[in-house]
Amino acid sequence: MSKHITNNLFFSIFILLIVVPMANMAEQQYSPAEAKAISAALTQEQRSNAQTFFSKAFEFFKDGEFDAAVLTFNKGLEIDPGNAIAHYYLAETFKRLKKPKLAYQHYELTRQLDSSSKEATLANTHLIEMGYQEMVDIPGGSFQMGCSPDPGDKCVRTQYPTHTVTIKPFRMGKYEVTTLQWRTVMGNNPPSLLFDGDCDNCPVDYVSWDDVQGFISKL
Repeated sequence: MSKHITNNLFFSIFILLIVVPMANMAEQQYSPAEAKAISAALTQEQRSNAQTFFSKAFEFFKDGEFDAAVLTFNKGLEIDPGNAIAHYYLAETFKRLKKPKLAYQHYELTRQLDSSSKEATLANTHLIEMGYQEMVDIPGGSFQMGCSPDPGDKCVRTQYPTHTVTIKPFRMGKYEVTTLQWRTVMGNNPPSLLFDGDCDNCPVDYVSWDDVQGFISKL
């Protein structure tokens, strides 16, 4: 196989064999479904208490007191873990604290908890800028790889014999990695940028195996 990968699909596969784990809920490790159920069952008093924390946290956020905002948002989320707006602004707070992994986690939770909200749309934009990829599940299975002994096959010696290959289920990105996503993750343009001018939405092409490994390690 060539040192350089010239097919965008290949690059997409290399990047996106990574299993992206589901983000955990703040401190309690709730799934999004569990968090929604807890929030739906809150009493008026509990909801009011959570809102008090969120309002105070937002004031801290606006004043640039980000550490205090994190603590206070989390206190509110202990009561109301399914509050998508609170998760969004907690993500914004972590972004300003230069903690991208935690920001990513809460942006993703915003999407999972209320996908139709304005905050979910904003979160999705941030996730794409951070290198997020919409994933699809690829089932596992087996197939025959290699050449058959048919004399008519034009195969080289290394392609024999035919053998069974089994692949476990994995997740793969729905779309190619764009130049913008690469630059956001790596801090620079792809090593061999083939497109002239600005082309942030163009797919990354002609990157080496080592380049891809560097990208994966920073996700």
